[in-house]
Amino acid sequence: MSTHGFAAVLPRLLQNTDTIQALMVTCNFAAWDSGGWTEALPDIRRLRKDGVGIVAMKPLMGGMGETPAGRSALAEALKTPAGRTRVMSAALRWVLQNALVDTVPLLIKNQEELAASTTAAAGGLTDADMRLLAAAVREASPRLCRLCPTCSAGCRSGLPIPEIMRALMYAEGYGNLPRAKRAYADLVGGAPVAKCESCPGCTADCPNQVRVHDRMLSARTHLA
Repeated sequence: MSTHGFAAVLPRLLQNTDTIQALMVTCNFAAWDSGGWTEALPDIRRLRKDGVGIVAMKPLMGGMGETPAGRSALAEALKTPAGRTRVMSAALRWVLQNALVDTVPLLIKNQEELAASTTAAAGGLTDADMRLLAAAVREASPRLCRLCPTCSAGCRSGLPIPEIMRALMYAEGYGNLPRAKRAYADLVGGAPVAKCESCPGCTADCPNQVRVHDRMLSARTHLA
């Protein structure tokens, strides 16, 4: 089973651990170590103990393309191939050392990415990796959605905010604009997000300080 909405499918998972062999769920440093997944981890641990294999989804934090330029030297470094490789390698090592994860699928586009991933997987997670990941997440926090469901409950317009941010991630993090536009159209058809423009004040609260209102308007601008 693969899901972006872990909490919604958890009851079903717990009732069917004898038939569900594997679960693909969001697993990366930003979500698990500095995001809104604290309450979910005991349930993931329980599922794995019951024999459900855990497959890491979004292990590279959505490609970290959400890091805005101009904020600091690190933000600028992440815009270069070498800088992004450093962060992505650290993110991959973090997932591989996680005792709750059984396997990590990766999209590899060329020989350079294959070599970088192989080298990263062969090394152990270091203190320098952890410092780099923490700094990268701090830089990206205003834009980096951890795909937790916290914000949706507070939206007065009932928008599927994490799903819209995931569509935006396809464009910004993965560089796949056609996929992003298809996902966005399937979710909202472009129209409901217009409510953000006239909303008297955003009531969707993010525990990770993502600027929800700005991201919704960005999605409408670039994907509608």
